[in-house]
Amino acid sequence: MTPAEYAAAENFARLKLAADTELYIRALKEYAGPEGWAQVQRHNDAYLGKEDLHAFMRDYLALVERYSRTRADAPEEARRIAFRFFCVPDDPSATE
Repeated sequence: MTPAEYAAAENFARLKLAADTELYIRALKEYAGPEGWAQVQRHNDAYLGKEDLHAFMRDYLALVERYSRTRADAPEEARRIAFRFFCVPDDPSATE
């Protein structure tokens, strides 16, 4: 992306922050254990280099793609699932 496109995408992501936050709060409220529809995970004890982080993100996206179905191809009980995932250094001074 060009710098202008990146800035526009970043601005668009900020506009969606409130909706994403509401989804997270709803997931916490609706969490009914590992067998329920709402799933929430937190991990903060991993140490990754930048290349490992980028590889992890590629694997994560491939995993989402692997399990995603179109509505027509999904099982009858399937529900549309909202994924929100982010990784950030725990120490803000560690960013570039």
